[in-house]
Amino acid sequence: MSSKKSKSKPSPEPKTPRRLNKKALIVLLIVAVPSSLLLTPAVYYGSFTLHVARIMLDETTSTGQTTVAISGITANVEARSVYDYTYSIETGGIFRTTVIPTASPTILGSAVVTIKVSIAAPSLQTVSSTTTINGGIGTRSHTIYLGPNEGVRASGLYIATVTITAFVNPLNGPPQNGSIQYPSLLFFV
Repeated sequence: MSSKKSKSKPSPEPKTPRRLNKKALIVLLIVAVPSSLLLTPAVYYGSFTLHVARIMLDETTSTGQTTVAISGITANVEARSVYDYTYSIETGGIFRTTVIPTASPTILGSAVVTIKVSIAAPSLQTVSSTTTINGGIGTRSHTIYLGPNEGVRASGLYIATVTITAFVNPLNGPPQNGSIQYPSLLFFV
């Protein structure tokens, strides 16, 4: 009888870990970055739709007038996408001003206008935002956006108070300053 010795096969060497394919890494980055940009605001605010209050008013400063004139004040609540609020409204600023053209506003002098908006929320918490505008004497149109970061979060009745203070320095005449308050501007969320 012959005995055959079984030949043992040499053991294979352990496999080295696979290297990440560069193309797979690029595809992963292409998918991950936009996904995080799209999901982060919705996760942060807890919704894809937010309620944003928009207050609009016109303000006029003039020489010889001891107070500021406010006209056309309105408050509306709009449903906005979380992306519109995050990437458009907040980045553009909650206070937006447009100068209503007149013949020559800089010839009349200069004005420093301060606008303060205070909001009484349904939770009885009060939140205030203030901005200062330097420009010529004349009329300006203001739009103020108020969303979750400005205190408009919970459902209920909000009471906004808008106070405008102006320092007017006419070219021919003494400097003047005045203030006006528009209380109890109501809006529901």
